[in-house]
Amino acid sequence: MDKEKFKMKKIQKYFLITLFIFINILSANASNLNIDEAIELQYSDPKSAINLLLDNNEYLELMNNDDFLTHQLLLFRLYQKTENNELATQTFQTVNERLSDIDAFKPWIKVLKTSLLLVEQKHSEAEAILQTIPLDVVTTKSDVFKMWFYYTASALEVRQNLYKSALGKINKANNLAIDLNDKYIQMKVLLQLLIIDYYQLHPKKALKKGNELQDFALSLNDEFMEIEALSSIVNIYNMIIIDQGKLINSSDDEEEKQRLTKIRNDYLIEVSSLLDKTLIKSRKAGARKAELRALISLQARYLEDKTYEKVIAVGQETIALSKGASQLYEKAVAYNNISIAYRLLEKYDQSIVALQAAESIYREIDSEQSLLWAYEDYSLTYEASGNYELALLYYKTLHQETLALQKKTNNKEVLELQETFQNEKNINEIEKLNQQNQLNIAQLEADKFQKGIFITFGFVLILIMIFIYRDRKVISAKNELLDDLNLKLKEQVIKDPLTGLYNRRLLTEIKDKLLTPVTQTNQNECLKHDIGLVILDLDFFKSINDSLGHDVGDAVIQQVSKDLLESVKDDDYVIRWGGEEFLIILMNTTKEEVNEYCQKIMKQSNNNSMNVLSHRLNVTFSIGFASFPFVTDKPHWLSWDDSLKLIDNSLYIAKQQGRNQAVSLSIGNESATDEHKEILLESLFNEAHEIPETIKLTVIKG
Repeated sequence: MDKEKFKMKKIQKYFLITLFIFINILSANASNLNIDEAIELQYSDPKSAINLLLDNNEYLELMNNDDFLTHQLLLFRLYQKTENNELATQTFQTVNERLSDIDAFKPWIKVLKTSLLLVEQKHSEAEAILQTIPLDVVTTKSDVFKMWFYYTASALEVRQNLYKSALGKINKANNLAIDLNDKYIQMKVLLQLLIIDYYQLHPKKALKKGNELQDFALSLNDEFMEIEALSSIVNIYNMIIIDQGKLINSSDDEEEKQRLTKIRNDYLIEVSSLLDKTLIKSRKAGARKAELRALISLQARYLEDKTYEKVIAVGQETIALSKGASQLYEKAVAYNNISIAYRLLEKYDQSIVALQAAESIYREIDSEQSLLWAYEDYSLTYEASGNYELALLYYKTLHQETLALQKKTNNKEVLELQETFQNEKNINEIEKLNQQNQLNIAQLEADKFQKGIFITFGFVLILIMIFIYRDRKVISAKNELLDDLNLKLKEQVIKDPLTGLYNRRLLTEIKDKLLTPVTQTNQNECLKHDIGLVILDLDFFKSINDSLGHDVGDAVIQQVSKDLLESVKDDDYVIRWGGEEFLIILMNTTKEEVNEYCQKIMKQSNNNSMNVLSHRLNVTFSIGFASFPFVTDKPHWLSWDDSLKLIDNSLYIAKQQGRNQAVSLSIGNESATDEHKEILLESLFNEAHEIPETIKLTVIKG
């Protein structure tokens, strides 16, 4: 009997163990099914995805550490996406409690903590944490970790205006996201690129990325990312509308004003529709941040319409809705807009109070770009209220901080052309106003003196002003003379004295100007602005000098220069490259037009003789030519400098093959690989000037 009982207990024990294992297997399978379904729903229905993950909470202790982290990472991301920052913090704490003592997971905890600090806009603390993760550790981690790390680090650097460094990390994060099919990070990368373009004042590029982001979100039925894209697009349109208004005000042509006004009105209609759509969608989805940004855009609209009381009302509504650290920026901008409205209503004390509130938050979140706006608004408010001393102080601060930010962002266009020039101009104007204000104060104090002393003082003052005026005229005349001399000196440096053509020093001056339209059109994937490069050498020129003398040789050079100038358009360049060599730069052209140009000047040189100092001469040319960019579909395949070496090589081939001909080298798009590029570049420095097999040789005979 005892044996039977023992047997039964043993069977029961094995049954319970088997049942426990079976339940665990079912639980694990159910958990995995929930995670897979949550991954599918994370874009179209993030709140349902969160509920599925929360259903797994009872199985968290049964999961191994890797599965536990995967589960919590998705939950953390979804909470941040739906702006549940407190729950995102709780999720982080859950991860920290379980994994903080395991070395392999410590970098993950640091990245998640950094992400929370970015939401709270504590950039210095975030930077301090990320710096404790060595890059050699990052390279040993999984691709998922690398993607999270590079995206988080780039988001921090974008907020710190470190765009050059951020772009490298953005690219790495995006490539990893594509490999891992992580569409969320791909969309967040697009958003970071949009922000960089926006702050570097490239609204059209930013708008293109905003539309791409919106299309991406719509393809995934991702309402939260669609709303984020919409709020960004509205903001960009506001920038474009402001720029359009400046163009209208600066134009003296009435027809042009009407054309620009129509464009601006079309933008206003578009942005009004988008703004309404953004507000409706953000309020329905509970996307508070996007709603606040839409309200800020509405404030900007009211500022444009000069309905300043509405700006103040919507600004106060925005401030009231701003809750927590993640919405501090929007709160600060609302204060900033209220300040502008008060200034334009001539309520200067209230304007300064609102601006001080904005500045305090900008400093708290370490927003350097926003502080520049505050400095500018301080100076405008103090200037409008007649406090020129403080206005000047803030203009100088604005100027200095702008230059500091220039060094940090390396944004030449924004800071050199807009900020530096405009701020220096404003500083000078404010200094004059301040001087005038001081004179006015002195004059008011002088009124206290008796009438005779005042008249004497006024008489002396008039004499002083006459002397000052006379001295200023003399100084002004000398400055104008100095400017003329400097201009003439510069002309002498970059011009050839024999022909009056520009010399090769000009290329250093205009290189950026030449390449800008090509670069811009390449970025728009619509290349219509090739540059034609033609290098031309006079055949047997040495024999002319030797047999007829250098006077005749110089006269030939002058005549050729004149003929070449007549053969090009007004915006083209003819440069004396050295001796009997000339470089012709044909702007806004095509490969076919460059070819036709070479045919034309070859034909003219062969059909027409030249009358020079009683000598009738037949002068022919050897020519090397190409278009820049060298490969249309790969505009950066061959650099500008290497393209110049290429046409020089082509010229040498033309001379080597008998002169009186034009030679061009080209390569097909399929052959334009890095390997073929290396072969081509090696051939440029080969003394034998051998042509690689992949290169096509085009010859125009004289």
